[in-house]
Amino acid sequence: MKLCMKKIWFMVLVALVLFALTACRGAGEPESAATPPSESEEHSEPADEADLSQSEDTGFTSPEDAVRSYFENQTGMIVAYFALLFGDEVDSDATEEERLAQFERVAARAEDYTLTLLGFVPPEALSEVYATESYQAFLAARAEEYDATQLVSRIAAFELDGETHLLFFDVIEFEEEWHIFQLGGSINMLLQLPPTLHGIPPEFMDALLGGVDLQTILIPA
Repeated sequence: MKLCMKKIWFMVLVALVLFALTACRGAGEPESAATPPSESEEHSEPADEADLSQSEDTGFTSPEDAVRSYFENQTGMIVAYFALLFGDEVDSDATEEERLAQFERVAARAEDYTLTLLGFVPPEALSEVYATESYQAFLAARAEEYDATQLVSRIAAFELDGETHLLFFDVIEFEEEWHIFQLGGSINMLLQLPPTLHGIPPEFMDALLGGVDLQTILIPA
């Protein structure tokens, strides 16, 4: 799943736009993080911790409900991210200012796209390391740093104009309420993806799943 430098640069730009457009919608999380276990390089720390949490101040009763709310309230962000990075909307010759304007235009007309949350893929289905005792201890340590009860990952499978994509979430629990902590996060680290690649488009799906039929591991939404 190698990506050219131009596309990686564009991922950085899109991630910055996502942060700029959503930072005002919720309280930001601290950017420091606990030092992960050293037994595997797959435990390495994420490059950034951009706050892309949902716009509501209230939490949710489960990690899945928090992700469902994100899909309901941040449709424009999801559509623009995937359409501009991997879809027909890509204009590799655009200037930075033109790219920013393009992002906002695509996000504003999200209703032109069909976006459907299909369900959830267990994190351990993509990386066995996620379920190990050492990695769970790492997540527990990160949760403790933020005075949270727990921190978990969720992988949302969704259809965008008839094609299946994956979007990665870290979800955190405060006082029995769940909130989106960040996009990408733990799953990005474990799959050793670029830090700005918060999900997987259709063209990378086979390589990521290793021939596994997504329907056999999908937990319906």
